[in-house]
Formats: sequence, C-alpha cells, structure tokens
Amino acid sequence: MKPADLAAWVAPKRPLWQAAIEVPIFVLLIVAAGIWFEPEAWFSARADVPWVWIALIVPALRYGSAAAAGAMVLAAAAWFAFARFHPDVALDFAGRYFLGVSAVALICGEFCDIWVARLRRVTEVNLYLSEKFEHLTRRHYLLKLSHDQLEQELVEKPKTLRESLLELRTLMIQPAGAKSVLPAAAGLMQMLGKACRMEVASLYPCKQEQPVPSAAALLGLPQPLDTTDALLHYALESKALAHVQTEELQETRSPYLIAAPVLTSAKQMIAVLTVERMPFLALNSETLQLLTVILGYYADLVQTSPEAALITAQLPGCPLDFAAEIMRLDRLYRTVGLESRLVALVCQKGPDQDRLYMEALRRVRQGDSYWQTENDHGKILVTLMPLAGYANVEGYRIRTEVWLRQLLGESVLEPTGLRLHEAQIGGTPPIVVLSDLMARCR
Repeated sequence: MKPADLAAWVAPKRPLWQAAIEVPIFVLLIVAAGIWFEPEAWFSARADVPWVWIALIVPALRYGSAAAAGAMVLAAAAWFAFARFHPDVALDFAGRYFLGVSAVALICGEFCDIWVARLRRVTEVNLYLSEKFEHLTRRHYLLKLSHDQLEQELVEKPKTLRESLLELRTLMIQPAGAKSVLPAAAGLMQMLGKACRMEVASLYPCKQEQPVPSAAALLGLPQPLDTTDALLHYALESKALAHVQTEELQETRSPYLIAAPVLTSAKQMIAVLTVERMPFLALNSETLQLLTVILGYYADLVQTSPEAALITAQLPGCPLDFAAEIMRLDRLYRTVGLESRLVALVCQKGPDQDRLYMEALRRVRQGDSYWQTENDHGKILVTLMPLAGYANVEGYRIRTEVWLRQLLGESVLEPTGLRLHEAQIGGTPPIVVLSDLMARCR
C-alpha cells in the first residue's frame, strides 16, 4: 500500500454508518487490550497506559462529539460488565477520573465538529468556484471557436455556431422540453447532423454514469447500443471524447467512429453520443472540438434549464445563464449557508440616462453576472454578486458614488436619477427574490 493510500484510509471520515461501525470496534479493542495487560488498573489513573484516554479521545478527534458520547457509554458499560463477570478482580471505578476524561473528549469532539463544518464550507466554495471556472473556460473557448468559424465560409453549415446555440437554448426553456430527461435531444441531434455532418448517430441518457440502452434521440438508422464495445468503454472510463484514431484504440475494432460523453462543468455524465457514419473528411480535429463544445454547452443547459426555466418564464427577457447562476448560488446557500446578493441599479429617464447606464455597465466587475432590462421608469442593470454579503453592497454603492462624482460632480444617487435596490439570495425561493426586486424597481 502506498503512503498516500494509507493516509487517505486513516484520514477522518464523516459517514454515520462508518462511525457506527468503527467507534464500537475501536473502543472494545482498546478496552480488551487494557483488560489483558492491566486487568486491575485499566480504568484508573494508575494504569501504565492511559487506556480510557485512548478509547475516548481518538473517536472524538476522528468523528466529533457524538462519537465521543458513544465511546463514553461503551467504556462505562465495559467496566460494569467486567466488574459483574469478574468479581474476584479488585477494580475501582474511578468516577472523577472518568468524568474528567469524558469532559476532555467532549471538548475534542466539539473542536472536531467545528473544523469539519469549516472544511465543508471551504470545500463547497471551492467546488462552486471550480465549476464556475470550468464554465467560464468553456465560454471563452466557445467564443474563440465562434470567431474562427466566422473567418471561414462553410457552405454545408447554413447557420453559425452562435445561432445554433441560441436556437438550442430556446428549445430547452420551453415547458414541454424541460420535463424530459434529455430535453431538446432531437433538436440537438439535428443540429449536430448539420454542424458536424453526422449521418448515423444515437444519443443515450446515462444512469449512474452508464448508458441506458433506450436512445433519447436518433439520427438515421443506427444499430442497437453495444455496451461491450472497446471505444465506448474507453470514452466512459476516461470521460473524454474517443474516436477511431485514438492512439490507445488502434488495435481494436468498433462499429462506432466517435463515442462522446456529455459532461457538465462539474464532470457529471448525463448522456453519451455514438456516431456510426459520417463523411471521411468530416472526421477532423475541428469537428471534434466543435462537437465537444456543443455537448458541454448542452449538458450545462440540461442541468440548469429545468430550474432556471421557471425564472425565465415568469420574467421574460431574463437570460438563461443569469437565472442558472442564481439557482447555483441558492443551492450553495442551502448547502453551507453562504449568501450572495442581487443589486438592481435603476437609471431613471432623463437627459443623462444613457450616459449613466453605459458607465454603470462598463464598471461591472469581471466575476459578477448581470442582466440588462428596462421598465416604464427607466433602464435597469441587475448585478449578481456571488458569495457577497451586505458589506459588498455597500462597496458597490460607494464605488457608484465615486464614479458619479467623477462624471457629474455629484455623489448622491437620487438627484442624479439613480436608484439602488438590493436583495439576498438564500432562504427564499430565487423566483420570489427576483420578482420582488423587479417590483421594487417600478
């Protein structure tokens, strides 16, 4: 066993079922060792080895105060059982000593609970940031790829990549499509058939990261899914697109030209695409990159569209990405209690409206998402601040007052035609929070 594997095995675990098995076994083993080596002193301070300390402190440090309490009960029960079945052994119940050890064990368990909660919060934040980073990476690559596509005249592709993705997004936010396991699967296959020149292909939903034999959408007349195929197995294991020219698969034969898992930004596999026939010249690196980007974009839409569609349906004009980000932050609040903020800046109608609105839009921070809308009173810029509290809102207000002073010589919002409203994400359904914020903007 490698040192890293041993360290991972020894590291504290939190599942209740594992603690319920490990704590009794550990306590009983320590008690048995104490009885074996020091039958008359194992439960007192006179013992050469602090058996009671080991039996109580180690579970407390590993699993927390609940495990410490359970270890206390087991240790006390072991003493009474030993005293009953071995009356000939002179063993004193050191009550004060046991009470002191128990108090120290509970304190250690409380520290364990506190640090585990802190680590859980940090882990959830890092997970959210990594998902957002992955999402932003895909968006930047998508932008680069779309710009490259504009430089070429592709006769076989009547639509641009941007138009295709916008069409796919529109299909997925329809209520009828949101009820399906893979909404807009047929539309996705038609899009891929045109963009990647696929002739025969299948899209299979995944359950526990294994494809379901029943296809969600077909292109042409494909054969039934071959779950034993080496190309498909390699794509599922590596969670990456595999094709007939992959080096590791040169010695294998497969009915598929391409096997591509459909992965979200969090690396969750929701489906797998198999391609059986396409033109020889179409199987190139550009097509494979395009296929990967579209499938990744589709996976993120599938993960967020059913929830975000409720917001976009009630608030027409709200971008799907903006609504999806609100849903992610609301889930983060419900998981670890980290709040985020929504800030709506209303630029009322007047001679300086466009000037002020464009300046506010220009000063949106890079990590924030925003939604541009308007009502009868003026233009509205709704900014979403991830992992932000009330202090961040005050910072936004101060920054706004600073650039107002630089632009107009006036740092007060109301006289310059600006109104600021804020709301917290978490504790209340996002659709209610956003609707209430837009109502206050009127």
